[in-house]
Amino acid sequence: MTDRDGSRLVDNDERFGCPVDMKIISTFSFIVLNLLLLVTAFYIYNKISNTAIIIPVLSFAILETILFAIYGGLLNNVIFALPLTIGLVCTIGLIVSGSVLLIRTSLGRSLNEPPTLTFYIFIIAAALLFSSVFFNYSLGPYAICDTKLSQGDLQNILLNVPEDQVTECQNMGYQNLQVVPFDLGNGSNMMMLLSATFLFLGVSNYLISNTKINDIDEAKYFSMILSGLGLQFLILVFNVVTSEDGGLGFDENDTALTIMALGVATIGMVSFYRKRRGEAGSMGVAYFVIFASGIFALFGTFIAPVVIGGNDIEWPEDGDEQFNLVLSAIVTAVGFWLSYKFGSQKLRELSIASDAAMPNRQDAFAPSVPGEQKAMPEWTVDSAMEFLMNEYGDEFQVELKHTTEHTPDLELVEKTMMDTVDQSVEIRQAIEVDYDVDFHEIAEAYSTTQETVDEVITHLTSGKNIMLFGEPGTGKTALSNILLTKLCGEIEQPNGSMAPNYTIVTANAEWSNFDVIGGISPDDSGGYYFKDGYVAEAAKLCEKSIRERGKPHYLVIDEFNRANIDEAFGKLFTVFEYRDKQPLLTHKETGGAPFMMPPEFRIIGTMNTQDKNTLFNVGFALMRRFAFVEIGLPLPEDEYHRMPVFVYFKLKKLGLVPDRPDGDGLWKFGEKCRHFPQKKFDFYDEDGNMYACHEKLVKFLTPGETPKRGDETPLGVRTFRKIGPALLIDSMVTIFNSIKKYGPELALDRVIRSNIMPSLEGLERNEIRCMFLHAKEVLGPTSIVTETLDRMANSDSLSLF
Repeated sequence: MTDRDGSRLVDNDERFGCPVDMKIISTFSFIVLNLLLLVTAFYIYNKISNTAIIIPVLSFAILETILFAIYGGLLNNVIFALPLTIGLVCTIGLIVSGSVLLIRTSLGRSLNEPPTLTFYIFIIAAALLFSSVFFNYSLGPYAICDTKLSQGDLQNILLNVPEDQVTECQNMGYQNLQVVPFDLGNGSNMMMLLSATFLFLGVSNYLISNTKINDIDEAKYFSMILSGLGLQFLILVFNVVTSEDGGLGFDENDTALTIMALGVATIGMVSFYRKRRGEAGSMGVAYFVIFASGIFALFGTFIAPVVIGGNDIEWPEDGDEQFNLVLSAIVTAVGFWLSYKFGSQKLRELSIASDAAMPNRQDAFAPSVPGEQKAMPEWTVDSAMEFLMNEYGDEFQVELKHTTEHTPDLELVEKTMMDTVDQSVEIRQAIEVDYDVDFHEIAEAYSTTQETVDEVITHLTSGKNIMLFGEPGTGKTALSNILLTKLCGEIEQPNGSMAPNYTIVTANAEWSNFDVIGGISPDDSGGYYFKDGYVAEAAKLCEKSIRERGKPHYLVIDEFNRANIDEAFGKLFTVFEYRDKQPLLTHKETGGAPFMMPPEFRIIGTMNTQDKNTLFNVGFALMRRFAFVEIGLPLPEDEYHRMPVFVYFKLKKLGLVPDRPDGDGLWKFGEKCRHFPQKKFDFYDEDGNMYACHEKLVKFLTPGETPKRGDETPLGVRTFRKIGPALLIDSMVTIFNSIKKYGPELALDRVIRSNIMPSLEGLERNEIRCMFLHAKEVLGPTSIVTETLDRMANSDSLSLF
């Protein structure tokens, strides 16, 4: 039929595939079935308000009828590969869109809520993938040459076999002529690959964004499903990309990996179903079957093109091939484990982000059950009121007026309610808390002294709250964080991450008893409840942590003296002193038994001494209930040698430096920097500029003997101000980021001016002159810092600003 030149061979320009001839019986059967479908679709079309769910059914059915029944049947045309492929796309679309109606009806869902456009885009992508394979298959079969001959065999054939007996494949250097059902040349393989990629990404994104993953276990099950699909997709990609000879097929590795992919995905689906089956409003067997059928259909979409290509599967006899098969299975298993371990955490985070962005979205796996109330989205009061106002407007607003005759006796109501509540106070004995902390573990991440750590631990063990005071940047908050991480431990979160088992807040001048203890606050329903303050909340967490983990939960209040002490903490003075007699929260505040402050609970405050004159005073009542520990400067030698360690921690946290090279670990307390002898600051300081800046900065800060009034002698900044190591760390990080832009000298000048010099406010003129003379020696007379200090010393205000 397609042999136009009569050569009895099908040339490339004569290849139209295997045509379809619609006979009378086929045409009649096709018309009857489509008429039944169209009548049913038109009936539903006239019965529902939103007809969007019917339009795809009508569109695909009409197109299919025109192509097969009219064009191929009534007009008696032979349908070749291209229109046949278009018909296949319409058939797949018709099956899926018709199945949507069937599924919605079987589950009792409304037909007025059609699937989204994304759903039909995915269906068309799947249809295109099948159609690209079908179109290529319908133009086959194809003859290809395989088994490439060696140079010696080729020469032997050309010399010993008569020319008229040499086959075309042998002339091209191949031994056999093979017939394959596919020829994925000329870009058709790329069409298949793009369709599969779009389908895989679309379905994965749809599952992640439209499924509420309630906890880390569900995230692990979903990661197993997506990992199985991803592996099968990669098998298809590999076969398409490497099919240079035009054929597709499974080998032993592909078969083993496919079994692993199907197994992992199946385990994930069954585990997900078994978990949801026991929850209220969870999916039933029918819905799970639909979900599983979709997943397995996607697997079939990826597997079908390769399976159709053929290839016999057998255990390899060659030892290298057996090793490669086992190795690929092991590597794949490791990949599955990594996805299960770490990919599940990312899935959980994505689900939490989606919940925050779309608080009213429904869970696709919690469908409504016939006879039960439909599951409602998570409405807030504001979103519900906005919906009602948009839906009904002012028509149904009702004015409510307060009437005295219906006002209840609040005292009588409270007394009646409290009579039924157990108000007995629970006073328990303190449990032993492990205060044994290794100083060297703290000193690894924080430069301090053994005496400071021992003093803090001693006061905590003695039942005292702690107030850490000192100059800005000396590491008061850092010491609190490191110490409490050791004492209080960490708590595993639902997403698998670890959170510290202590609370840290920053005080401010607006604090009152409401912020510290708590007070009455309105809720979303228009009523009121008692809202715990920072201390009450932390004390309750301490009681819970003691009972469940045997470890305390502490409260860190940063910048303690920024709060009005008497206004905010006045009620706590008595509670601190008499924890077993005075409740932290009364029965009226708890709505039940009074809450006593746990005997293990402590507060650690931090306070800057440099700005104490501008903030609230710390009275004797508070001083008697807190142990004050001064946090001074670290040991100069330890700070000097371990500054690269602290700077590395900060740069690593910001993602600015890579992991340390092998064999170049971090040095600990009391050890010397191994890079300083080479005049380098650390492993990344290749040109030594960071080292040079650090040396000048340390020399510029080095303290000396305090001068007498009126004396002017070169002295470092720390003679007059205790600049803490935090400022040095921040300065070195800034130098790291600016040294390539400005050069070492200007980078150092700028960082001293921006980070160090604002701390010099309030010094006397001769003290500024002493630092000016020192800067002139260390940084040079033309340095920006030197000129700025000279200008400050000669100004009336003695100020940088």
